[in-house]
Amino acid sequence: MGKRIIASLAIVLTGALLGCQEPHNIRMRFAAMVPGSPEQLVGVDANHRILLCDPETQDVIRVLGSHRGPVRELRVSPEGDYVATVGTAGDCRVWNTASAAAAPLVASVPGGGDDRGAVAFLDDGAHIACGGTGVVDVISLRDGTLVRRIPDRRQDILYEGSDFQALAKTLKEARVLSLDARPGGRHLLVGTDCGAMEIDYLRCRIMWRQKERVGQVATLVRYLPDGEQFVVQDDSGRLTLYAGHKSVWSTRPGESGPGGRGLVGVTAAEFTNDSAYLAALGSDGRFRVLRLSDQKVVQELAPGKLDTAGLALSPGRASVWVGSQGNVERFTRIALPQEMTTPKLTIE
Repeated sequence: MGKRIIASLAIVLTGALLGCQEPHNIRMRFAAMVPGSPEQLVGVDANHRILLCDPETQDVIRVLGSHRGPVRELRVSPEGDYVATVGTAGDCRVWNTASAAAAPLVASVPGGGDDRGAVAFLDDGAHIACGGTGVVDVISLRDGTLVRRIPDRRQDILYEGSDFQALAKTLKEARVLSLDARPGGRHLLVGTDCGAMEIDYLRCRIMWRQKERVGQVATLVRYLPDGEQFVVQDDSGRLTLYAGHKSVWSTRPGESGPGGRGLVGVTAAEFTNDSAYLAALGSDGRFRVLRLSDQKVVQELAPGKLDTAGLALSPGRASVWVGSQGNVERFTRIALPQEMTTPKLTIE
């Protein structure tokens, strides 16, 4: 009888202790680096809370807030002042990383939903672009006012010298799947289920549109840090690099330069600041690093259950963090190839 009582007390005590601890299996979606001093990681937990974490200890520094439902996309502003999240309910929330008391700016993504809706911070640091279906909105980060809707016939003066009808026809009913803003410019790269295009968001003008094949679905669009090049991925998994609006090279799943196996359905991508490497997560759950000069995959591994929605590249290019699915840690840390961190010698 005494042994049974002791065993029962042990079970109760163990349950009480576990109840005070965080669950063993932590699920963290997304991962992005918030620049600053010090740098921080941001991700979304299973309760749709947006968490700022210490990269080294992975301790939660602050809970920015939460969505009422799942988060579809997460982006960080270039200076790290803001984090934007897009929910599957069609709402965009912009969180101030510097102020714990600041309420999020809440905007409606036009036509956003489960399978569409994207966001990008403009290079001026004062606006954000949101797109869902048919239009892209430019919104002020200061007060949440709608600065520009593209296309919008009520602002005819913006279309002087351009074709409103062409822009309206191109975006009509198109689902926006990915957005990015050109560094140092006024262009938006828009990926839709009708292909990719580049828009001058000040003059509301189409600068470039994909012409490879009709009805092409652009699932991911990203500018390189130099602002002069960008990549587009279609629904077949083909990744194409453009420079001067001309295709430079293209890789399909299973293909790459000598010695590499290629990228597979890129779901998240980050470029190094010198535009030399692309770190990418694939729909197959694997992490890869592509050297852009010869399209060779210089690293490929599957370190466990990874969340494929986002990755955070360390400023020193020594490692990346990826959200963990069912692992003990919030983020999985992956060491990058030595060639990415070794300084290149120059002979004068």
